[in-house]
Amino acid sequence: MIPQDEIERQEWLEAYCKKKLSQMEVEWLENAMQADAMLAKEVQQIRKAMKTIQDAQVEQRMRDTLQLLRKKQPKPMPQPQPFWRYAMVGGMAACVAFLLYLSFGSIQLPPTDYDLQVMRDTDPIQMDAVQKVAFDEFFAGQAGMAEGKYREATQHFEQVLKATQIRPYFREAAEWHLVVSCFKSGQFVKAEKYLAQLETCDACEYEVGRVEMWKIKWQLYWRLLFQA
Repeated sequence: MIPQDEIERQEWLEAYCKKKLSQMEVEWLENAMQADAMLAKEVQQIRKAMKTIQDAQVEQRMRDTLQLLRKKQPKPMPQPQPFWRYAMVGGMAACVAFLLYLSFGSIQLPPTDYDLQVMRDTDPIQMDAVQKVAFDEFFAGQAGMAEGKYREATQHFEQVLKATQIRPYFREAAEWHLVVSCFKSGQFVKAEKYLAQLETCDACEYEVGRVEMWKIKWQLYWRLLFQA
């Protein structure tokens, strides 16, 4: 049922991500993804690309709005100003822009491997049933987040943490995804708990950028403040 032409195939998979396929086509594709890991990976990558584009468009609209507001402000007659005042105004504008970015910027976690090599030093052939289930739960959690089903994704990631004998990299990735899925689903206290656990990590293998950590902490702080 999937078109053979590469362009038509891409458009057809994008239509699935946009929920524009018929019910019969959706059922066929979802059954095919369960049987074909490469196809499931391709759909997941398309979802991520579409979400990145959407986030970029939101940030651009915010910048356009700020620029429009600046243009509407009446321009005073220019007067000589001391250098320190220009520096102070510039610094304040930079701080405001950074705070806006922290407050409204989309949280981006580092990409993870989409095959069984996420275990890295574990032989996929010798992997036991528990480890395979943990991987399946992690993949299902990522798919849930891409579809906006954050509570469902949280349940999948929590199942991953119940597994034993998985690499620290894999466990840390699941914990970070848990922080984001709990935050997105309004479970702010639970998100704070998982974030506190991650902050005790001394030699983390799944490295999240410092700015992304600031965004998570900043946005979580304000959600908890208004929830209290």
